[in-house]
Amino acid sequence: MTGVQTCALPISWTQFQQAARLRSDFVPALLALSEISHQKDNPDQTLRYAADVLWFAPKDREARFLRCLGMIGTGQPAEAELGLRALLKDYPQDRNARLQLALLDIWDKKYNEADILFKSVYQPGSSDIAGLEGRVENYAAQKHIGQAVQMLQSEAERPVAPMQIGRASCRERV
Repeated sequence: MTGVQTCALPISWTQFQQAARLRSDFVPALLALSEISHQKDNPDQTLRYAADVLWFAPKDREARFLRCLGMIGTGQPAEAELGLRALLKDYPQDRNARLQLALLDIWDKKYNEADILFKSVYQPGSSDIAGLEGRVENYAAQKHIGQAVQMLQSEAERPVAPMQIGRASCRERV
């Protein structure tokens, strides 16, 4: 993602809109507007701006992912699944696409497929626990709470890689 910080959204939004008005084919501005729309939980605009990017740059990886998120948010999970599968065909190691597809698999009660995707993302002992969280959510969706707790307990016993601490996020400062 382009990394637009949350506390700068109103200013960024206006500036990116102005840039897109001046040049309707300015992909970086359109992409930023799609991402900001997603951050603001506006799936219609996420989808719209992602589609605009894809008009000019049909293979843009980030726009394809944002379009899928917009589809999910607008009640089009089947279309989003197709888009995520196509994205993974072109970019098999795309972490975000794997995670999102796994969440859709849980929603569709495809628990084994979801677990495979979560396992492919999760690295035991890593500070990135998205795959672990997904596996726990997958067990919880199946009402296998004991297995989820057992997995968390065994993970808690492993040494964890130190987390990288950068500057404080925008939300923490507000």
